[in-house]
Amino acid sequence: MNNVFGEIRDRVSMQDVAKFYGLQMNRSGMACCPFHEDGTPSLKIYDDHFYCFGCGETGDCTGFTAKLFGLTQIEAAKKISYDFGLHLFDGEIAVPVNKVMQAENEYKAWLKNATAIVDEYLNS
Repeated sequence: MNNVFGEIRDRVSMQDVAKFYGLQMNRSGMACCPFHEDGTPSLKIYDDHFYCFGCGETGDCTGFTAKLFGLTQIEAAKKISYDFGLHLFDGEIAVPVNKVMQAENEYKAWLKNATAIVDEYLNS
C-alpha cells in the first residue's frame, strides 16, 4: 500500500482528475477554484499537481480529490482507483461520493456559463 499514491500519480494526470470531477479548464489549464469564492480562474492545473493563486491550495491528484469531496488521503486514493478503474485495492472499493453544490454556487456556475455563451454569440 506504500506505493498507491505514487502509482496513482504515475497512471492518472492531474488534468484528467480535474476534468473527471467537473472542473472546466481553459486552454492554459486555468479554472475557477472550487475551494474558495472565485470569479475569475485562479487555479492552475499542471500535469502532476494543482496550485491556486487565490487561496494558496496546492496538492496532487489525491490531495485535490480529498479536499473536493471531504475525504481522507486514503479514501481519496480509493475513490480515484475506483473511478479510473486502476484496481489498486484488493477487494476494496470506494463508495462513490457526489459533491453537492450549494444553491448559490450552482446559480453562479449557471450564470457564468450563460454569460459566456451570450458573449461568444455576440462576438462571433
